[in-house]
Amino acid sequence: MALSSLTRCKVNRLHAMICAVFLLIPPILPGSMAQASTDAHDRSRTKQNLDADLIRAVRRRDAKSVRVLLARGADPNARDRHARADRKGIVRPPQTTEPPSALLIAFDDSTHATGKWVGGELRTTMRPDPAAIVAALLAKGADPNVTDYDGTFPLLLAVQNRYAASARLLLEHGANANRTWLHGITPLHVAVGNRDAASARALMEHGADSSLRSAFDDPAHPLSEKARELLGAPDRTVTPNSSAH
Repeated sequence: MALSSLTRCKVNRLHAMICAVFLLIPPILPGSMAQASTDAHDRSRTKQNLDADLIRAVRRRDAKSVRVLLARGADPNARDRHARADRKGIVRPPQTTEPPSALLIAFDDSTHATGKWVGGELRTTMRPDPAAIVAALLAKGADPNVTDYDGTFPLLLAVQNRYAASARLLLEHGANANRTWLHGITPLHVAVGNRDAASARALMEHGADSSLRSAFDDPAHPLSEKARELLGAPDRTVTPNSSAH
């Protein structure tokens, strides 16, 4: 049946409107889809490169580069994907399957002291406290309680190397002062063993419990007594949040 002129006019107008709508919508072609995929891949690759550069800068103790890379979007919790789980020679089930983070790496190389023989004695010099790098990472959201393959954590490494400034920074950003490592060892055990009053004081001010025992504690000389002697506190048990005067 033939359409009336009025009907044909309406159909033509509808057709024109549909064509106009399609002209306004940009075509989705295979080439543009491929370009979008390439751009996403490039962004991901750039992010991976930033994180890898951050790890290298932390290893070099290059605080300026660390701050620049963090400002450009590097992940403060980036992990070193090339690290080996057994690099410390400790044979035990890993505490985590994740490789070390940038914050752990800030202390990792510090255990290698430089030394020279003087008068028949080996005199060692530890690397400087990486407090500037630690502060930059923490300010961008680095996890102060992150763990390594063997359960090592940043606060333990900081205290182990007598980095009191870094230890205090970690504590101020939420590091657990009473976290234990092998055999019940706490950061306070390490600080007292090192005769590091500055780190011990920072730990006590942030809740370290001197009543905790490790497998190596001497019942005749408990940690609380040793901490009291180190900090010069009065003749009483040192309790969390107490400080020396």
